Amino acid sequence: MNLTACRLASLLLAAAVLAGCGKKKAANSEKPEAAPVAQSVAGAAPAEPHPKGTDLSVAPPESLSSQELSDGTPSATGISQDAATAGVPDKLLVNDQAYDAWFKKHHLDLNDPKMLDRDTDGDGATNREEFVADTDPRDPKSRPGIHKVIRLKEYSEVRVPLILESVAGRTAKIKRTDEGGDSKFDSVTVGQSVGGMRVEKILVRHETDKNGQAVDLSRVDLEDPATKAKVVLVKDMPARSAASYAVLTAGSGVTMKVHQGDVFNWPAQNGTAYQVIDLRADQVVIQEVETQRVWTIPK
Repeated sequence: MNLTACRLASLLLAAAVLAGCGKKKAANSEKPEAAPVAQSVAGAAPAEPHPKGTDLSVAPPESLSSQELSDGTPSATGISQDAATAGVPDKLLVNDQAYDAWFKKHHLDLNDPKMLDRDTDGDGATNREEFVADTDPRDPKSRPGIHKVIRLKEYSEVRVPLILESVAGRTAKIKRTDEGGDSKFDSVTVGQSVGGMRVEKILVRHETDKNGQAVDLSRVDLEDPATKAKVVLVKDMPARSAASYAVLTAGSGVTMKVHQGDVFNWPAQNGTAYQVIDLRADQVVIQEVETQRVWTIPK
């Protein structure tokens, strides 16, 4: 084969190879681009429909009888959580299924927006308080203890303008702080009066603290002749007047003003009597008269 023939054969072979590559490229260009495996843009709509194939935002409640809650647990009513609580305030939504179970157990209407604040059995405790205490909201005999119901709403302290300075034998030295800023000292014995209060008892008492230091805990007991209110003066300590009071309240809206030593009955507590043992700005201590049980009522 001469040189010209060899060159012609080479050109023909190259043309055939180029033609084959062009066909392959055209074939590849006709194939659709593969879908991405996952969304890369935050907030993009999911490619798959709802697992149940149902649009929960538009379907009527009756069409959702086979639906489940978002965590896969069927609701107590057999319908979706969104449908069951449509129009119900946030505080009544059954996000905590304990509410759902408790409402169902006691046959309460979950769709009533005021149900938690109602007193269904008239025992003085709201359904919310009964839920917290896990008592029966339809049985007036089943109610939370008073410590579960009431709270300290307000505290007002009135101090006695008298401070015990010292006790020597049967005589007490008392400083009066109601003299326009100028303190006045009175020395009194049992039966005498100071600041309008009668001296009932004078007691000398000395103790030792945990560090072995002597502590003077002497005291003077006083009584208001008009009201019979009693006040105890302890050395160097301000005393609280019997006029000090606390206002107790409950979720049902009931309020009551009490003083130290008062015995009271909380409404709908079946005549149970309680006595105020101590008053403070942050708590009130009460005792049930019959059982002697003591409770601290916080603010």
